[in-house]
Amino acid sequence: MPRFLRAEWGKSSRGSGNNGNCVERAHSGAHAGVRDSKNAEGPMLIVPASALNALVSSSVTQSYGKMSARL
Repeated sequence: MPRFLRAEWGKSSRGSGNNGNCVERAHSGAHAGVRDSKNAEGPMLIVPASALNALVSSSVTQSYGKMSARL
């Protein structure tokens, strides 16, 4: 199981103008953790980092055309 206790969590620059409604992400080896930025002690979703990168890349491409995004 990946460890996220000492992970460096970050959030999107787009989340800052959204009344704090955003998610944070962190990487631990081959895994990525995603959590609610307003509930840092709450639950987190842990997925393969490659799956999260594919999701973000697909979302950005569908929203803005051909672009590359990595977390």
